[in-house]
Amino acid sequence: MADEELARDAGPGPPRRPPGALEAEVMGVLRAAGAPLSPGQVRERLAADGAEPVGGSPKELAELLRSDIVKWAKVVKAAKLQPQ
Repeated sequence: MADEELARDAGPGPPRRPPGALEAEVMGVLRAAGAPLSPGQVRERLAADGAEPVGGSPKELAELLRSDIVKWAKVVKAAKLQPQ
């Protein structure tokens, strides 16, 4: 698997409460923490951590995560890795 690349995948999961309630809760937390971050500030922070922010739909993120699970499961199995 020499041609593989390592990437961190992250994104919001599905809300467990009505979208309006979730939005109000998130905005309340942001207001309590001070001014919300601008999209540019978020991109700068991600880039500083070595991440390459990209957009996409929740469906695309789910497909990416599923394919990564399959890909990395093969690596773990081939290396005979065990949880510690």
